[in-house]
Amino acid sequence: MSSQMTGMVWQDYVEIFLRRRWYVIVPFFLSVIVSVVLCFVLPKTYKSTTLITIEQQKVPENYVKSTVSTDIDERLGNIEVQVTSRTLLQSVIDEFGLYKGEAKRMTPDEVVDLVRKNVEVKVERGKKDIDAFSISYEGPDPRTVMQVTNKLASLFIEENLKVREEFVEGTSDFLDNELTGIKADLEAQENKIRQYKQQNMGELPEQTSANLRTLDRLQLEQQTVGEALSRAKERRAFLLESNSKRVLSSQDHDAGDRLEALTPAQRLVRLKSELADLQTRFTDKYPDVVRVKGEIAELEAGLKASASEAKDSNSGKSKEGGQKDATTEAVAAPADDFQGEYNQTLLDIRRLEDRQKQIAAQMKAYEARVEHAPLREQQMLALMRDYESTKAHYQSLLDKKLNARISENLEKRQKGEQFRILDPATLPTKPYKPDLFRVVLMGLLVGLSSGGGAAFLREVMDNSFKRAEEVETVLGLNVLASIPNIGETSVRPRTPSGIAEKLDPTLVTITEPVSLAAEQYRVVCAKLNKISKDLGSRVIAVMSSVKNEGKTLTSINLSAALAKDFNRRVLLIEADLKNPSLSRLLGHPMNGGLVNLLSLQTDLDHVGLTYFDGRLTVLPAGKSMGDDLRLLGSEQIREFLEQAKGRYDFIVLDIPPILPLADANVITGLADAMIMVIWAEHTPQRLVQRAIADLDSRKILGVVLNDVKSYMSHYYYYHHQKK
Repeated sequence: MSSQMTGMVWQDYVEIFLRRRWYVIVPFFLSVIVSVVLCFVLPKTYKSTTLITIEQQKVPENYVKSTVSTDIDERLGNIEVQVTSRTLLQSVIDEFGLYKGEAKRMTPDEVVDLVRKNVEVKVERGKKDIDAFSISYEGPDPRTVMQVTNKLASLFIEENLKVREEFVEGTSDFLDNELTGIKADLEAQENKIRQYKQQNMGELPEQTSANLRTLDRLQLEQQTVGEALSRAKERRAFLLESNSKRVLSSQDHDAGDRLEALTPAQRLVRLKSELADLQTRFTDKYPDVVRVKGEIAELEAGLKASASEAKDSNSGKSKEGGQKDATTEAVAAPADDFQGEYNQTLLDIRRLEDRQKQIAAQMKAYEARVEHAPLREQQMLALMRDYESTKAHYQSLLDKKLNARISENLEKRQKGEQFRILDPATLPTKPYKPDLFRVVLMGLLVGLSSGGGAAFLREVMDNSFKRAEEVETVLGLNVLASIPNIGETSVRPRTPSGIAEKLDPTLVTITEPVSLAAEQYRVVCAKLNKISKDLGSRVIAVMSSVKNEGKTLTSINLSAALAKDFNRRVLLIEADLKNPSLSRLLGHPMNGGLVNLLSLQTDLDHVGLTYFDGRLTVLPAGKSMGDDLRLLGSEQIREFLEQAKGRYDFIVLDIPPILPLADANVITGLADAMIMVIWAEHTPQRLVQRAIADLDSRKILGVVLNDVKSYMSHYYYYHHQKK
């Protein structure tokens, strides 16, 4: 069927519709009737709607930002879930007495589900956001529908206020808890920073510049102390040198006495001079330096003791003794001055050296502070980074807390976003369901679709031949003619009176010679006449796959047209012995026929029926004797056909159907050419293909497509001729 549906034009679809019109008309009218009945039978349902607008907060958001930041779609969804919850809907059902009849046979949950299905929330969007939404309710009673809709609208408004207040309060509580925790963290980090500063005082990054300034000052002081120390050492060397010269000059006055024996004071001066000389070359721990220091200490102690005794001695001593004392005093006085200055110089040197050591220790300590400063800076940065982050978080939460508190006051004073009823629900005046126009329209559409589907399905399932093109495509045979339905093409007869009255009306070449069917038969005759001259084919077998396809009707119409219109001598032999019908069509009683002739009981002149001045001779089948297959395969029929060829131009054999009987396979061998008759829109293609497979396809001249319905009057006559 798919191959048949390809390459179709609009006329073909019109033809299909006309051919299957009852498959379309019946479902269409049934659907329309059902839809009209439903309009009166279906229960009436009313619908009421209220429009709720969404008003923005009355205080500009630049001043007070609302903490309710959830999307309006999400909030509407949550509110719808809460409003259509079982508890609230059950209160609405009890208040208005909804579905009392259904409540007797349904559970409370099922009744609630029924109400929930009849509630509809529809969002009305503006250019950027939702501007409003509508609430609708459907029910059988119009007043109850209006009241329930208004009740649902008030529930939506109440739930919106409740949800916003709960959201704001929840936000404030959450921020309070967060602030408590963040504040504790902030204080802990402050204590940690304070302890760190105390532990690393002097090494902190902000003290680096002060440490560097202190180092500069210490370096300058160290330089000053060094210079003072150098001067002190130079003074000490000068004193020692001066003392040495003085001692040498005093030795010239009394060399002998100093050679014999030195006084303690002289020895003290000499030892100190020696000590100064040793200290310029050695350290204080050198053995000679230690020894000399010890001797000096002993002499100084002895001199202090002898000085107190010298005050008690007087003139009792001798002149040499007095002279020695004078010499001793003269030497001791310069020695005491030298000793005091020298000791002071040593004290200065020692003091400067101690200060120099203190400065070095301080410089080392400050250098360590400067070296540790980068490490302390990194540690301090880590502490401060966490501290600053926590502090910023804490400040942010404080700001949010303040805004949440203001937003909470805004919601409590109902200055925030609100739902306001713009159009309250009204009393519906006409049913919302059923929509008569929609029901009827659906009925029309269902009828057309079901009818079209049934017609298409029937067309697809119909595997018969309907057009000449299908025959030529599937079988590969030429279509000699497409014979229309004879009843549809009947016109006023134009035959001599007396002949057509006895004949069957289907013999159109005789009864209605100017009809379209008769013209189609003459087309076949013209082709047969030409083939006979070209190929010499004179014995033509007219056959079909099964019975009732019109092969006998085709045989007699072709024979009559050849004899009457083409002036040819034609012998029509009815070889279908099991189902003879020629006598009935010709309106002549069966007095004998082919069976009698083959049984040698009579001859052609006695049993043959002649028409058109003897140009057409019809040999009926005669009464069957039960051995039809033997007679058709006998030598007598062959001899008879050979004799008949000398008397007639054409011999037309009306043979039995091919598939159910073996008779056709026997007699087709006697024919020079064959014509296959196919009943349009009835005979399945597979049967025709099986029948042709049993024949010698080379002898088949073509196909006569019989009983073609002329749904479009011009189509069948002209379409095949234009090929």
